[in-house]
Amino acid sequence: MSHDPGWMLGDSVGLQALERAAAALGRLDSAVTGHPLALAWRHRTRLASVCRHAATDGHRIDPYRLGAMIEGLRLNVDRRQSLVDRSIEMTGYLLACRHHRLMAVAADPAGPPAENPDSERTELEAAVGTALAHLHSGPAEGPVLWTAAAGMMSWLERSDDRGAIRAAIPRLLVERGLMRSLCPNLTGDAALRDDRATGDRPLVAILDALAGEADEGVRLLRTMERAWLNALDALERRADLPLPAAQGRRRAVRSDSPLPRAVTLLASSPTLGPAQLARVLGRSIPAATTALNELVGLGVAVELTGRRTHRLYGLPDLAPLRLATAGPRRPQAGLIGRPPLREVPESELDMTEPPRPVLELSTLPRRHQPDMPVDLDALLADTDRAIARTKRTLAGLAGIRSPS
Repeated sequence: MSHDPGWMLGDSVGLQALERAAAALGRLDSAVTGHPLALAWRHRTRLASVCRHAATDGHRIDPYRLGAMIEGLRLNVDRRQSLVDRSIEMTGYLLACRHHRLMAVAADPAGPPAENPDSERTELEAAVGTALAHLHSGPAEGPVLWTAAAGMMSWLERSDDRGAIRAAIPRLLVERGLMRSLCPNLTGDAALRDDRATGDRPLVAILDALAGEADEGVRLLRTMERAWLNALDALERRADLPLPAAQGRRRAVRSDSPLPRAVTLLASSPTLGPAQLARVLGRSIPAATTALNELVGLGVAVELTGRRTHRLYGLPDLAPLRLATAGPRRPQAGLIGRPPLREVPESELDMTEPPRPVLELSTLPRRHQPDMPVDLDALLADTDRAIARTKRTLAGLAGIRSPS
């Protein structure tokens, strides 16, 4: 099939694929834009997308193990594996980490410049920039989704760097104005995984793959919403228990308790540490550590690292990440070359936690009913303009003039 947009004229299958993809991307954009969980959703979506891409390239990747690696946690080792099998497995994870960094660079093109011109970030920026320039070199008058699909096919014909084009497509959709939010799951990679892109309708296959990825992204966001609201429900149910059954819940019954806001932060951040929580809530690190440990005791949160310092926490749906970590190497008292153990109060263990980027809570809800500043009239106007623009594009492709 030709990459010329004229192939769609009179082709109902191509037009229907374009319509399905445009509708699915619109639903995803409406769901993600302005959502309080958008930051955590992008983090998880990026991990899931990288694992799918690795599977397409012949590597089996555990998203939780990859997440632990990206967080800098020490991984557990299956000592039953041979060194050769471990090397093959690690090769796949290193490739997945490169794809993850490519997506992170594409999502933050205005990030801090690399101090060393020969650094890895410089190389990744150049790779994404080259792929993005290739996509922009396509016909500007055609539909953006067709440009992305055709650009992906022509790139794969001339380059082996699949990671760069996968990272560039979501950036293209934002720069061309089709999406307001960058969604790293929109790559069309499913068409490559099941070989549909090598059939007689490769562009239709990529458009259908984009539609499926968008629908999966909406389902993931809804799943995260349920986990967030279930955690808040569990917290409120514990607060309503009679005193003997709710012992140990001290802060959960106070009106000024930080626990509901801590749950919201746990849901809206990829992972959360005591220093990060303390900085956002304006409390001391020992108080933040106590609050997080109370949430763990209530079953509302899980500790992910197994460390005594620099701990990270998340909602219970992230518990599998804890299974991928081996915890730190503990010093043993009395052994030559190892310092003796020193008992440190638990509240002081996270005092030295390095600062991490946080999502401010000024627009986040404290309870189930989000009180978010949403301008419905503006959103409806944007929707009407998008529908009108899509109708004009489809009418122009079909050779039909819209009625004046």
